[in-house]
Amino acid sequence: MMLGLLLTVSLLVVVALPVPNGRPRVFTGEIQDSTCAGTAEHVERDCALTCVRGGAKWVLYDPSNQEIYQLDDQEAGQFAAQQVTVLGTLDKSTKTIHVVKIKGQ
Repeated sequence: MMLGLLLTVSLLVVVALPVPNGRPRVFTGEIQDSTCAGTAEHVERDCALTCVRGGAKWVLYDPSNQEIYQLDDQEAGQFAAQQVTVLGTLDKSTKTIHVVKIKGQ
């Protein structure tokens, strides 16, 4: 009886976990701050760093399709205002990239 209850609870926990949206894919663009993202193809590094210190988040701006993607890896600041390639999976419902790796170009 106890084992059955434990298995049922375990299954409920597994079902509640988010399912990744497929295999990792490559995204390209510029690491920008969420305040200024998309206002220009390029933002200035110092401005982006100031905005993030003020509460903005790091995002990836892809000027080729004018898309802004949230990044779950907020350590992306080392690439502020740089063109990058991001390997990750996209959560389409939140437009968030679950980052596996970021590489400067």
